[in-house]
Amino acid sequence: MSATAVIAALAGVVVGAVLKHFFDLRASRRAKLLDEKLRYAVAFLAAADWAGRSYEAAESAAKQLGHAVTQGADRNLVDAEKRHEYHLQQGDTSLKDAHVAACALRLLMPELDTAPGEYIALSVGAESAYSPEGRRKREIARAAVEAALVKTLGTAPRRRGGTLGDDRAT
Repeated sequence: MSATAVIAALAGVVVGAVLKHFFDLRASRRAKLLDEKLRYAVAFLAAADWAGRSYEAAESAAKQLGHAVTQGADRNLVDAEKRHEYHLQQGDTSLKDAHVAACALRLLMPELDTAPGEYIALSVGAESAYSPEGRRKREIARAAVEAALVKTLGTAPRRRGGTLGDDRAT
């Protein structure tokens, strides 16, 4: 074997190793970005749902507070005020968390556009607590956010042996 053949073989090995290293770095960065997107998506959905439940509980506590005021019992009034204040504080905290996570999602995935904000608005809206129409709107908004996340992340479930619309047994 000649010296040029040896040098060419070594150069090929070195170039291959360097390229593999750069491709591994690129794959690692993509994986980290996907992990961040997933983490903020889960955080957003959890915080928005928590905000909705907290504001529903605050609305219920406000009704109980109004009922306690009409009854005039001091003990019930104080308990109802504390419960109402607690649920409002929980709602404010969860709303802040939801907005932070929604902002991170919009930065990481600009194609989501306004879906997170619309879901937050419907989660904490006054009509969403007790009316079936409000709950239906909230469920539709959540489904839209989830669909946008699945589309953006490319995490649609895949079936072995066919496409998603393929109903044949595999």
